[in-house]
Amino acid sequence: MITPLVKAFVKPLMVAGLVMGVAACDVPGLGGGNKATVSPDRQKQQEALLKETEGADPTNPEDARAIAKRAEALAELGQTDEGLTLVDQAIATKDDEAVLWYARGRILQITKQNEESLEAFQKATDLQPQRSNNWIRLGQILMRLDQAEKAEEAFAKAVELDPKDDQAWRRYGEALVKNKKYDEALKSYEKSLAIVPDDAHALQRHGEVLLRMKKYEQADLSIVQALSLDPDNPKLMLRQGEALLGLKQPDEALKAFDEGLAIDDQDGSLWARRGDALREKQNYGEARSAYEKALELQPERESLKKRLAELDAEEKGGDKEGNGKKEDE
Repeated sequence: MITPLVKAFVKPLMVAGLVMGVAACDVPGLGGGNKATVSPDRQKQQEALLKETEGADPTNPEDARAIAKRAEALAELGQTDEGLTLVDQAIATKDDEAVLWYARGRILQITKQNEESLEAFQKATDLQPQRSNNWIRLGQILMRLDQAEKAEEAFAKAVELDPKDDQAWRRYGEALVKNKKYDEALKSYEKSLAIVPDDAHALQRHGEVLLRMKKYEQADLSIVQALSLDPDNPKLMLRQGEALLGLKQPDEALKAFDEGLAIDDQDGSLWARRGDALREKQNYGEARSAYEKALELQPERESLKKRLAELDAEEKGGDKEGNGKKEDE
């Protein structure tokens, strides 16, 4: 186990055509199949919220907060169309309540209507700029829309407003990685881990940044700690194997990849890295089989075709230049 090292925005956009009582058929992408993944405990909380807010009136401005809670609860329980209808009724009555715009953005985030979600979260930050969570959600949507520089600004605002929010630091780190600011990202993840040391996700991200920086020994330590908290995560086994490959330990790396494949044998990245480990061991026949399986699962990856071509050259006496290079897998 290791101890963490350190314990101009989108312009406001108006939503066109906002009407009372939006029906599911009027909103593309809504329906029973669009729902958040909810744990049993969270489901109970949301069901309790529905009981608590069942008398809330969307036409009464004083009920705005209750309506927002109810709408989000409905959406998390899979009733996204009902949730959106409810919050839109409330916004039609009073359109300057940040909590209603936040709820609208959250529902649209769940249904992956990203442009409309962005508009709603931007409106929420305009109305309530002092609330950290508004900026976190805005940043998440900007990341989803591949606007990483603006997302970085949003998360920077969130951690400025609430420096004790581990989620804000972790999200900030993700944006910094996307913008290739690895030293800053590492510090951001360390701040997150200083707040919640046993966050397997933050430890994984911390290790991934170290992998990008080719600090393989430190990366392995972070990933091992994450695995102690989340032992059945094949993505962590992938990352551990990559660190071990970087440390020139192909036998140990192969064990990590095989453990991951025992859990998820449809992960093309695990098969590709298995091929890298076998190739390092000059076991070319099995390496070829692993690369071919990876290509079967991820036919769009040109890097796999390159690996196979390099393998041909190595079998004929060429070198292994390029073997095991880290890529975004």
